[in-house]
Order: sequence, then structure tokens, then C-alpha cells
Amino acid sequence: MPQINLLYDEHCQNCPYYNQAHLINTSYQTTRTLAPVGLEDNSSDTLLVFQSPGVEEWRVGKPLQITPRSAGKRIDLSWGRVRKHRQSQNPIRTDFNIINAVQCFQGKVSSGRDAKPKAMAVRCCSNRLLTILQQTNYTKVIAFGDIAQQILPRLQSRLNPINHPHPTSTKSRNVTLNALW
Repeated sequence: MPQINLLYDEHCQNCPYYNQAHLINTSYQTTRTLAPVGLEDNSSDTLLVFQSPGVEEWRVGKPLQITPRSAGKRIDLSWGRVRKHRQSQNPIRTDFNIINAVQCFQGKVSSGRDAKPKAMAVRCCSNRLLTILQQTNYTKVIAFGDIAQQILPRLQSRLNPINHPHPTSTKSRNVTLNALW
């Protein structure tokens, strides 16, 4: 069973999403006492970094949920094509650890799309992400989307992340997605 860190920490206190205050009186308000959506640790040396949790990730409390027409679905299909799995059948070796650059759900905009994470949330979560990166020696880091691609090189220059557009972007092609793994 993967270990998932779901606790606010010292990096969260100045975040605009701390204690879910931005979700009060919305349909996205939860009674969660455990937040943010932290690292899904499958004991892998490969880390996938996505932008931020969507509403389903927030509801479940785990990054990258597989739902129809989602980034998670697109990633899952690619893993199937190249015979990779979120968790390996071998308990000693698993394929991926997964985290979001911003680890709390930021809400939605009037068009129904996820809101862009606020700059202060990106800064707070960057510190949180740096702590996580310093605890593990990843041999491969894959950054999906603009925010992950912008903050990872600033955190640790030795990472040299592989950048890929957001999986639902028109710039994301199956052949390039499959080649990442």
C-alpha cells in the first residue's frame, strides 16, 4: 500500500489555500481534516510532478485520479501502451512516485475549468516540494504542465527534469507521452 503524506506543515501557513478557506460556501468545500494532497510514495526512483489536484484528486486525497477525459486517463492509457504501472507487481520495485507542484485544490473559474494556482500557493508548495525532493534521490523527474516545469529547475538544478505539456494539452502527443516512461 503506498504511503501518502496528507498533513499541513510549516510551509502551508501563508498559503491562500490553507485550511480550505477559499472553498467555504462552494460545492467543493469538504470536511477533510487531512490535506494537502501530498506525495504518493511507491518507493520509486522516478517522480511524476503534475500541476495541481483537480476536484477528483481533492475528493479522494490522492494525486492523479483516472476518470474519463482527464489527464489521469491519458497517462493511464500511455502506461498501458508501454506496459508501465502506477505500482509495480514487484513490491521491491515500483514504477512511479506522484506529486503535484501545488498540493491543494484551487477551485474552479466560471468556465468550469480549474482555476490557475495563486502565486503565493506556488511559493508555499515549492518549499514543501523541495523538502520532499531532498529526502529522495530521484533518477528521473518528469514535469507536466507550466507550473511544474517552472518551479522544478529553481528548486534543485541537479534534477534536470524532463518537461512535457499538460496531458490534456493539444501539444501532448501519444508518441511523446509514451517515450517518457
